Amino acid sequence: IKDYHVRLKYGISYAEMLSVLERQHGLCANRACGTAISVNAPKASPNQAVIDHDHVTGKFRAVLCFRCNMKLGHIEKDKNLTVGLLEYMDKHAG
Repeated sequence: IKDYHVRLKYGISYAEMLSVLERQHGLCANRACGTAISVNAPKASPNQAVIDHDHVTGKFRAVLCFRCNMKLGHIEKDKNLTVGLLEYMDKHAG
């Protein structure tokens, strides 16, 4: 069932996703994160391996940790808001 779900939703096999995770050395694909991730980690835990995909095209991108995937989802919904918040943080830094 895992293979069917992954193929249907992301267009790749479960084995392909595991291969990508292996090439990522079991780490979140976000280089600034580096969290060790696993498909066996509890759901919604920081170490849960989550398939990331482009929400417009549906195309698989990589495997992220739960936290990075959640944050990316919010960013994709409103990139302009994210840029504004980054500028706000810079303005009020230190």
